[in-house]
Amino acid sequence: MKTGKKEKPAKSIAGTIDSSKPLTLGTLVVNYKNDPITRAFFIKQIGLHFKSSARVNIFRKDALAAGKKITYGDLVNEWLREYELRKDKNVKLPIMSSCEYNQFTRDYYTENPGASRKAVIAAWKQARTLVGAHTYRQWVKKFERGAA
Repeated sequence: MKTGKKEKPAKSIAGTIDSSKPLTLGTLVVNYKNDPITRAFFIKQIGLHFKSSARVNIFRKDALAAGKKITYGDLVNEWLREYELRKDKNVKLPIMSSCEYNQFTRDYYTENPGASRKAVIAAWKQARTLVGAHTYRQWVKKFERGAA
């Protein structure tokens, strides 16, 4: 504004994203972006049944935060491990924190196994009104036990 020149908006990702170059199993994960090129790579490696995974995203973020060097091959292998885990109905895979509704319903059904879908939705509508986290635990404190 001060110069009167139109400036480009700042990029949300610092540096060049990994998918700007050809992705291979040996490509180091440096600046990951879940874009069409990256998804196409995973579909080519895994198959059309590929879907993004909270567990693999957590694996990637934790590894990079710990300073570990991982490759796209490591992500493929982690996804395949999860695919096998999903075959066991007793395994509960992590839910991303941004998916509050999914976590809330999982927790609600765990505590109330015979609950109807209608009851879960009604509880969620109440939970959404809470200031802060919209968790099952917070909902119980506020609405189930009558705490104000």
